[in-house]
Amino acid sequence: MDEIRTARHDLRQHLSVIRSCLEKEDTDALKTYLDAYEQKLPADIHRVFCQNFAVNCILAYYAEEARKYKIDYRINCDFPEQLPVSEPELCALLGNLLENAVEACKDVDPAVSFICVNSLCGQEHIVLTVDNSCSREPVMENGRFFSARHEGYGTGTYSIKATAERNGGTAEFSFKNGVFYASVLLYG
Repeated sequence: MDEIRTARHDLRQHLSVIRSCLEKEDTDALKTYLDAYEQKLPADIHRVFCQNFAVNCILAYYAEEARKYKIDYRINCDFPEQLPVSEPELCALLGNLLENAVEACKDVDPAVSFICVNSLCGQEHIVLTVDNSCSREPVMENGRFFSARHEGYGTGTYSIKATAERNGGTAEFSFKNGVFYASVLLYG
């Protein structure tokens, strides 16, 4: 929301420059300014990954994060406008999965870093997978992963498991050959 407010504020400034160029009929200056402005726009701001607005916002936000770190970001999601599970819970779960994936990819060579998101959405269930490159195997103890960013246990995967269980489903995580696999099943 802060980014949107800032963008709206900045847009007013850009419109002032554009209006000034038009009033002076200086098309060369206008073209130069528009070219420079276009180069600064985020690449994925208008991408539509699925029909559900809230889920699409999460996917688009992390698409931009992935772009910043040159992570190959592949999405194959079919989330409809109306979900069989709680929209806020799904967004929090997906956000945790993607935040963890981006963080893991930051330590991987951009030439091979990737995040791949797939989903299937039925009338009463959702299947979601997020696979990502990962430079080292996550450490687990007592069924919980240690955080790669701070001392102690991580919260993201714990929250994902709890959300899956609240929705009658499961969440499973594994690591093999430099790839972290997350699979979640939720029931509505």
